[in-house]
Amino acid sequence: MLTQAKHEIPGLLDEQIQQTKERIFQNIVECIEVEGFPTEANVNFKEANVTDFVLLIMLPMLAAFRRGTTHILYLQREREIIAKDTKTGGLQEFVGVDFVGVGQRKFVFVVEAKKSSAGKAKRQCLLALKDIGDNNDGGIVYGFVTTAEQWQVIRYDGTTFTQSDRFPVMFPGMGHEKERWMKEGAVIVDFIHMVLRSGGFTAKKVKMEETKGRGG
Repeated sequence: MLTQAKHEIPGLLDEQIQQTKERIFQNIVECIEVEGFPTEANVNFKEANVTDFVLLIMLPMLAAFRRGTTHILYLQREREIIAKDTKTGGLQEFVGVDFVGVGQRKFVFVVEAKKSSAGKAKRQCLLALKDIGDNNDGGIVYGFVTTAEQWQVIRYDGTTFTQSDRFPVMFPGMGHEKERWMKEGAVIVDFIHMVLRSGGFTAKKVKMEETKGRGG
């Protein structure tokens, strides 16, 4: 999916991408130290913890993109997506907005953390992507399904859904295996950068959901 992406706008330089990966690595390691590893075996790990990890990954990317490009990004809380059939829209926990001109707002991505089965979470993500695509008058939209530990990217072009393989963004002991994380987990930075460059600033939206258990 990364190799097939079409870049509609300029993005970050390689050096900026590397710096962002370094920052996100440190964020994840510190969050694991404080909150514990995101696994069902940890009975104290709640939906709010998943939200913490998502935020610590997304914020450095948005900040870097904001500083490194001409697009002014803001992160808003609790924004509603309205489905055309009024059935699948809902209140989303995080919304990134690109402000263009005076009084014009174009959605860049939507982030939602929800406790549900993996199958249900993916179905909800697919429905949300379709709603976003329909309200977007076409174009490609992207979504993420995540447990914090495992991530998967979904792409909808208005007709067909495609998805990436699941990939780990964190693993036990990653604080001592930075090189491994840079080869494996840091791909999440490349995916988010891909989405931001894919025309997201022409009213594309991205849906992200949490699933229960590994994968999604």
